[in-house]
Amino acid sequence: MVTVSEHSGFCFGVRRALELVKKACDAGKQVAAFGPIIHNPQVVSALEKQGVRQLSLPEEVQQDDTLIIRTHGVEVEIAADLKRRAGEVVDATCPFVAKTHRLAKKLSEHSSLVVVGDAEHPEVRAAVSNARGEYFIVSSIDEARYLPYRDSYGVIAQTTQSETLFEQVLDALKTRCRLLRAENTICSATHKRVKAAVELAKKVDVMLVVGGNNSANTARLRCLCTAYCPKSYHIETEDGISADCFEAENIGITAGASTPIEHVNRVRDYILKRKNNGK
Repeated sequence: MVTVSEHSGFCFGVRRALELVKKACDAGKQVAAFGPIIHNPQVVSALEKQGVRQLSLPEEVQQDDTLIIRTHGVEVEIAADLKRRAGEVVDATCPFVAKTHRLAKKLSEHSSLVVVGDAEHPEVRAAVSNARGEYFIVSSIDEARYLPYRDSYGVIAQTTQSETLFEQVLDALKTRCRLLRAENTICSATHKRVKAAVELAKKVDVMLVVGGNNSANTARLRCLCTAYCPKSYHIETEDGISADCFEAENIGITAGASTPIEHVNRVRDYILKRKNNGK
């Protein structure tokens, strides 16, 4: 049996971003994206074939460009530079991510800011660029335990972080400050996706997590599934499926938030075809 987890496929923020790109392309505009619009190489490659240029430096922006800001957002200084250079800027930052960035600014006005997340992730880099004062980025409970004592900490999370880690960090910080202000900025789509994937992982012999190798939320999803299904694999396409997967009786499939549902279905159909041909 091959079962696809509920809540697989694009999340709201990714779907919205791609709709904004399509709208600009359909209008005949010269479209460019600053950084990968989403963390899925296959989708980014498809956009490039449609004429969407992928930029990594503000200096690459042309005056006639309609520039798309990626779903993860960009640093405050870079956003200002892009607006000066491009003919038009379309902000495709996920609304949940944008809320996190606003809270980073608000909380840091009266507290030292703590962001629970990956320091190199663009969403986190954009968040801390909004900080008005001191900030720390932590990715583990141990890092939180050794933060310096402060009168007040304000805490937010990368939108695709683990709820468990967020709560653990809050517990650790209670002994590191007098006043703790926390905003749980983990998006509801992440919560639903994780819950459904974990429930499926408990019931199968092999778990496949489909998504870009550069997708942090896909990698995290695979780690969570491994706790319940040791044979959990992160793959980008059906080409990444190992031979032993086809010997399993029950196979589960889930996907990161930047993975099109058709990619998930293609993996499912490939497995079913291989199994049927083997009978």
